[in-house]
Amino acid sequence: MTHSNCTKVLAAATAIFIGCQATAEMPAAAPARIIAQKDGESVTSMAIPTARMSAKLFRRICMENRSNFSSVPKKLHRKGFKFHPEYQSYAHPSHDVSFALVQTATGINCSMVFAAAGDPPDTATIFLNKTVTNGVPIYVGFLPKTTHRNYIHAQVAAK
Repeated sequence: MTHSNCTKVLAAATAIFIGCQATAEMPAAAPARIIAQKDGESVTSMAIPTARMSAKLFRRICMENRSNFSSVPKKLHRKGFKFHPEYQSYAHPSHDVSFALVQTATGINCSMVFAAAGDPPDTATIFLNKTVTNGVPIYVGFLPKTTHRNYIHAQVAAK
């Protein structure tokens, strides 16, 4: 990921985009859970979510529950997400997307990692345009390419 790609996304959503991760290291708040997969199933057999689907999930799971992230596990379970204790994350049953509640130095963040459907900066732009934040800052970054897929990491802090 180049600086110009990060700038492209920044220009599209400067009000809510507060990060651009373009290094070989994962962000501290995204534990080693890039691949959301069923037990024993190759990630390449999982569907790549659209940016709109990812934005809708992020809104419903993270943004709408910022005042009380303790309800997130129950909501994910109702949507069919399976908890993976080795990653401390919840994986979607058919799409390459996962969620985690991550303790940081400043509190708990709701974190989502999803496979990019196409060019990562374009996918991130669509994702940001479809994520209603009401001025709440969110972090969106690009993770190193793995398993022939590009991943996007989004997170928001609790209120």
